Amino acid sequence: VLWETEQFYAVVLKSVRDAAQDCSVFIPEAERVEAQQLFPRHKVFASRCYDPEELYYTNIAEGQQFMAVYAGRTRAEAERMLAKVKATGKYAGANLRRMRTGFNGT
Repeated sequence: VLWETEQFYAVVLKSVRDAAQDCSVFIPEAERVEAQQLFPRHKVFASRCYDPEELYYTNIAEGQQFMAVYAGRTRAEAERMLAKVKATGKYAGANLRRMRTGFNGT
């Protein structure tokens, strides 16, 4: 069974290259928790290696792992969230991404 969410906007806070694509490179959980404290009303999430029966994300470059914060369903909501992120001064390369998350339960 394949399940996907509706499209939503996220602000990508940070990304790292997993050139070997062996799941050895990703954003540490401690960094995700730190970012979550900055945005308590918006879920901060991070990608990990994709395996069946795990969550996956669309509209992300192959070989990239990322950390992002949920920014809403509309472009206007997303722009407001991007402004909040930039106001922290912590994520200089923050950018908007429209994506889905899904689950492959097969």
